[in-house]
Amino acid sequence: MTFNHFAFYPFLAAVILVNYLLPARARWAWLLLVSYGFYGLFDWRFLPVLLGVTLLSYLSGSRISASTEEKVKKTWMLAGVIGNLAILFCFRYLDLSLAALNAGMVLLRLPRGFPEAAIFYPLGLSFFALQAISYILDVYEERAQSEPHFGYFALYMAFFPKLLSGPLERCARFVRQAREPKPFPDAALGDHLLRIGWGLFKKIVIADRLAVVADAVFAAPGDFPATKLVAGVLAFTFQVYIDFSAYTDIALAASALLGFELTENFNRPYLATSVADFWRRWHISFSNWLRDYVFLPLEIKDRRRKPRALWLNLHILITFLASGLWHGASWTFVIWGGLHGLYQVAEQLTQKIRAGWEKRLPKAFFILPTF
Repeated sequence: MTFNHFAFYPFLAAVILVNYLLPARARWAWLLLVSYGFYGLFDWRFLPVLLGVTLLSYLSGSRISASTEEKVKKTWMLAGVIGNLAILFCFRYLDLSLAALNAGMVLLRLPRGFPEAAIFYPLGLSFFALQAISYILDVYEERAQSEPHFGYFALYMAFFPKLLSGPLERCARFVRQAREPKPFPDAALGDHLLRIGWGLFKKIVIADRLAVVADAVFAAPGDFPATKLVAGVLAFTFQVYIDFSAYTDIALAASALLGFELTENFNRPYLATSVADFWRRWHISFSNWLRDYVFLPLEIKDRRRKPRALWLNLHILITFLASGLWHGASWTFVIWGGLHGLYQVAEQLTQKIRAGWEKRLPKAFFILPTF
């Protein structure tokens, strides 16, 4: 039952109605119940995975907070982070790893020894696993307190408007809103309904029509002349943005109708004046996650290493290789992430030159090349 499915909207209306009929202190339990029900409708096998990630992360955070010894804290932090990464690896990256091993064996003229695992993939795992990791690291680094209430924490992990594709939220901000339920947003009701309608229009009328063109061209590129190949690439370019931003519009509006304010995820990314600017505008919650939990820890670890420019650019490249791998379990995504890293390294190396140009030239001279 995705956001563009008709059945989602009677479901959402019923959830909203019951939510505001219930006493404020009971709303978290209702939202947790319907979130697990929503997820289970896709495939009941997804539910143990979500519950397992939730239990592992809650236990890790609790044990980190309860301990006074740094060694014990670090052990629980590593157990939580590595455990979540292992779950993500097994479901998403095992087949990619086996394929790489088989390719290596072929190069060494050894017989292929690893059959495809063909494990099912729980929808949204890459999102709620990252949220779990951010929670554990925030507790370990004392940027946030562990959440003592398992129900609130479980709702943070499973809240159905953000469960499948984000945005990625921080636990403390989300739980604070769950603890202090807001009244029904009657003054902003029209705005929220309009945003849902706009999201549906973007998805069904625009993105899905662009997908017809993009899918045809990408399925058989050899059958089309250059002009149609360009049209197909542009169709995909706008389809992927409009589709994802449409999902975000519906997710944020549905959350607001239930009394939760989630993070805005897009800010006109195709008007970016550089690749770095693009990543400040595109999938903002994920970009912030990469910055806080990949790039900055690398920078802090290597802050005394010289030359600084070399290490800075290496960290940028590593961050975006990780971004590519997170986006998809194939080498094409790794290459895509590496390209975005190289673009930003090039921007770093030409920063002074570009700063001079930016003072003299209109923004369009930077928007078009970036696009």
